[in-house]
Amino acid sequence: MVCIRDIRLLEHQRPVFGALASHSTVWRALKEADEQGLSRIEQARVSVRRRVYALLRDRPGVFPGWRSKGCR
Repeated sequence: MVCIRDIRLLEHQRPVFGALASHSTVWRALKEADEQGLSRIEQARVSVRRRVYALLRDRPGVFPGWRSKGCR
């Protein structure tokens, strides 16, 4: 599921992603996206999460006490 909350979470990554779209622009884009588009967005999110979890898992020393669903 894609929601605006996920987009806003990128705010702290402004140096990486640049300026974020406004709330109204994100809402409009999500409203206009068809099922295939929403599915592709979800697939991209899953892919990025897997990559991040793998990087965290394989990091020397990991993070003490860090556990996340889908990452062992």
